[in-house]
Amino acid sequence: MRLLHDKAFGNGKGADAANMGWRPRIVSVRVSGGADGGGKIARVVLTGPSGEKIEASWIDEGKGPASLRRAIGQATVHALGPCLQPGYTLAVESVSALKLGSRRIVTAVVRIASPASEDVLTGAVLTSDNPETAVVKAILDALNRRLDRMFTDVEQTEGAP
Repeated sequence: MRLLHDKAFGNGKGADAANMGWRPRIVSVRVSGGADGGGKIARVVLTGPSGEKIEASWIDEGKGPASLRRAIGQATVHALGPCLQPGYTLAVESVSALKLGSRRIVTAVVRIASPASEDVLTGAVLTSDNPETAVVKAILDALNRRLDRMFTDVEQTEGAP
């Protein structure tokens, strides 16, 4: 598995938007390659703090739906990477799909490391028609309550309770 590229478009003024409650929005999720079941490329495009597009692609040589979910999850956290405050890192620990009753659910486990601590968070969403988009939503659901801390000025969060 490897990161192909990541880039942010726009002016990079993330802290101001984060203070106004910025939440990334999904622009697109695309999967290509892997006709033989391996070598899939996942490309995720999100909105950035100032409305710019942020994106990343991840290639995974594995086969099957679990490998594809992992590639989409990795692309999602790498797209968010340029918006993080210095010292923060994100890592996908796992992304799973399961059936509960008659419903299909995608779950994600994401690790957030900061200079002061490390947290493991979970997110879950019902899978609709698009299981690829559900992976991105599960990652964002896991990060939702921590976005303000990760994307705001460090001086503002150090003295906060």
